[in-house]
Amino acid sequence: MASKDVAGFDDFLSKVDELESIVKGLQAADDNTLQKAIQRADEMIEKVEKDKGVKKVKTKDSSQTKTGFSKTVINKQAANSASPIPTGADETLGHEAFLAALEKDARERAERRKEQEKESNEIKELGNAEFRQGNYETAVEHYTKALDIFRNSTALWTNRAMAYIRLQKYEEALNDCDWALKVQENCVKAHIHKGKAYMGLKQYDKARKCYKQALEIDPKKELLIKEYMTEVDRSDKADQEEDKANALFVSGDTEVKGLVQTLKKVLKKDQIILYYSGGFRVLTGLLSNNDEKTLFRTHGGLDLISTHPELSRCYSAAPKSVTQEELDMLISAIDMFAEACSNNETNIKHLLEIAGFTDRMLMFLEAKIKGNGRLFKAACVRYLYILSQIEYGRNSILSTFNVPKLVSLLFTVTRTVSQASETGAYVLKNLSIERKFPKELQEHVSEWATTFELLIKDPVVKVSMTWCCIDTVNHLSSDKHIKSKLNARKELWEYISAIIAYHKDKQESTSTVQILQSTLGLLANLTLEESQNMKEFAVQICDNCLKIIKMNRDYNLVNAHCLEVLSHVLTHSIPATDSVCDSGGAQILLDFVKCEHDDMVKAALKALAACTQINEEARVHVVGNKGLGRLLKILKLYKDEAYLGNAALCLSHCTQVKNVCAALAKTDIIKDLLVLARDGKNPVLQKNCAILIAKLAQGDSRHLDRLRELHGIEILHACMNYMK
Repeated sequence: MASKDVAGFDDFLSKVDELESIVKGLQAADDNTLQKAIQRADEMIEKVEKDKGVKKVKTKDSSQTKTGFSKTVINKQAANSASPIPTGADETLGHEAFLAALEKDARERAERRKEQEKESNEIKELGNAEFRQGNYETAVEHYTKALDIFRNSTALWTNRAMAYIRLQKYEEALNDCDWALKVQENCVKAHIHKGKAYMGLKQYDKARKCYKQALEIDPKKELLIKEYMTEVDRSDKADQEEDKANALFVSGDTEVKGLVQTLKKVLKKDQIILYYSGGFRVLTGLLSNNDEKTLFRTHGGLDLISTHPELSRCYSAAPKSVTQEELDMLISAIDMFAEACSNNETNIKHLLEIAGFTDRMLMFLEAKIKGNGRLFKAACVRYLYILSQIEYGRNSILSTFNVPKLVSLLFTVTRTVSQASETGAYVLKNLSIERKFPKELQEHVSEWATTFELLIKDPVVKVSMTWCCIDTVNHLSSDKHIKSKLNARKELWEYISAIIAYHKDKQESTSTVQILQSTLGLLANLTLEESQNMKEFAVQICDNCLKIIKMNRDYNLVNAHCLEVLSHVLTHSIPATDSVCDSGGAQILLDFVKCEHDDMVKAALKALAACTQINEEARVHVVGNKGLGRLLKILKLYKDEAYLGNAALCLSHCTQVKNVCAALAKTDIIKDLLVLARDGKNPVLQKNCAILIAKLAQGDSRHLDRLRELHGIEILHACMNYMK
């Protein structure tokens, strides 16, 4: 080695020694010192590389040099182990040995990193388990241990941030979110958790900004983030309402002060139960506006359910152990809470989050208590009804109550002739409009369906709100999983059939019409899916539907549902089809095919196609009663391919009647069918048109000539594949 090169390499080694001393001094350094040291080391490496002409190479880490040394990462633990970088005065060490030592160090570092990450993940899972159990302090301890081992994990930072939020340690949560964003700049969870932490600190503008950043990163989370934004607006509004209410109190407003003074009075100990009942009723009368409802909450009014000695004792007691006088106090308290929560989202949230409130209410709804016990049930149902009138209240019920049990109890309450029956039915109907309602009930169908069946079991019982409960189940049956479970319940089909049979001749009554509309609507939904029970009850159901239509053939919702049921069932049941045809059903269906109401035309046309497929008399009836003209008109005028497909199918069946093919030769049906077969998007429509073309061509040579004239032989060959 030349003397110039030796001197230069000695200088290089001295700089390496200095770098190593820097690394050794970082073991106990804080993060700020670490960053400064990293910057200093980077500068030295750049100088060494520049002096020695070391070229950078392209790697996954753009800061990595040809030596493999990363300028952005310094391992604190390196100071504890033997340094792979040669030190001392060994001037004979070559470049290759030096580079090999650095490469070995890189491999060892990668292996250590992999082991650390694995160990860290194992501890993280322990933290996750504790978090799910609600043990947030313990979860934080596990996450902290995991971070001590491996800090380059966004999941660890965001998980600990969420645990801190649950512990209301919002500043710590914000710090963890910032670290997560240093690891991954576009971490959506970090932005969302920052939003939640700012929410806890009541810094609403900052919370909104965080949620907007999360939405910009991941627009697919729009629905979720909108819910968070709504919560921000709700909390912001609640704070403003509290400020306004407190200002009124400070100003000496007479009504406001009277409310607060009455609250203090009802907290007096050792008073008779009647004293508290009267006090709660007075408070109910004082909750006439939002300011008063807000002050009621901020001065502990909603917390009376857990803080008032007598009220909390009675509400927590076994229902049958509560005296009639104590039940009257509970009635007055629930009425007071209902008034406080009316159109006040913050009060709804506050009360429902009080531990045990919802579970105790369900317990009283389930208990069989006479006298004031029934009145207390009615008060509980009224409270639920008030909540169910607004979207936030409905979603709060679905989020905090045991929904399957609540639904079962409301069906039971509706079945009883009491003050609560009608209100309970309306609660169910209100809840059913929410998208998450079926999701809460999917896995518990047998639980609530049993109580529903008891409600509709006896069609003679005149329960005014039965139709409302049936509508609720109809909404639920739109869920495929629930529909499948309901279709498998033979008792349900039996009771539905009995309701239709009992009420079919009593359509002059408004309540009867409501029950028929709801029951037939449910049946139309259930029959969309083929089932064994549908086939078993097909004849009875179709006969009753036909009888209902015969009584009044005008357009109405009952008839529309009857036609819909017929269109679903007849396609799966030959006995039911024959029975309908024998009872003059073909003429009735044809009459509705000729009507001007599209929904009825569509259902009647599908049902008529089922009849003409298997019943010769039905085909003859359609041909002999000017049905062909109506079907041809549908092919020309309608755009809905469901109409067109069934019209073509019905005409195809009618070609079996003598002289029909010859009669149709005088029309331009081949041209219309070729256009539909060529341009139709629905394969069923194309198939039906192709089959009809083939049958027409076989039935009369003029259709074949027309087909050739229109260059449609290729379509005929294709449609022959559909022929049996």
